[in-house]
Amino acid sequence: MKIKDDVHVALPWHMMEQYFDVAYSTGLNLEFGLSSGILDNVQPKEFERIGDLMKSKGLSCTLHAPFLDLSSGALDLKILEVTRFRYQQTMDAAEILRPSCVVFHTGFSSHHYLTYSEYWLRESLETWKEVLDSAEKLELQVAIENVFDTDPSTLKRIISSIPHPLLGVCLDAGHINVFSEVAIEEWFNELGDKVFETHLHDNNGKYDEHIGIGMGNFDFQTFFKLLWSNGTKPVLTIEGSTQEAVQESIGYLMSLETE
Repeated sequence: MKIKDDVHVALPWHMMEQYFDVAYSTGLNLEFGLSSGILDNVQPKEFERIGDLMKSKGLSCTLHAPFLDLSSGALDLKILEVTRFRYQQTMDAAEILRPSCVVFHTGFSSHHYLTYSEYWLRESLETWKEVLDSAEKLELQVAIENVFDTDPSTLKRIISSIPHPLLGVCLDAGHINVFSEVAIEEWFNELGDKVFETHLHDNNGKYDEHIGIGMGNFDFQTFFKLLWSNGTKPVLTIEGSTQEAVQESIGYLMSLETE
């Protein structure tokens, strides 16, 4: 199994100066993490420069949209307005960088929205329709990620309500390990054929530590077995909090090539 072409390493844009050369030297693709500050301050020419460097080496990229303080279905209309503005800024950056996929958090938590979940969902669907209008023009995938989700039902409702070929999910293994109240199998039963990307990092089931694959207690053996069983080839994005975590994860994924 040759998976190197599908492997990306997450690199927050604000750490570009410190880590780009190291990440670039691995020969792996990159996922650029964008914050609101980056979108407000980085000039298009800088996006173009990095995009050209990636292309010159035959590498591709994905993008991670900003998520702090944002909610795709916010009840506060001002927050909803800002969220949609940040998402559009992300798609504007995508027009320059030309990623294969853009990952978004939904901002949903059942503990937070309680009895307002249907209102939240209605507004969220309108948000994703706007994002997909841009995605269609750029011919790129949009993947919504599980974060505080205790089960796959909210993501399932979104992608079922908008049956668009460019809309899918990003399954985050570490978030499943901390927040899920259902078995790994249920995530794949509900979402498996719409998994466009995975975020790969480990933890010990209590905190979202972002340690290397195999350094925590998540059942990656089952995760990958289910992932491959769907016959899809999602992007495999390593999200490590340290260089050691990234190296551990790269080693784990490269070992899968010989299995």
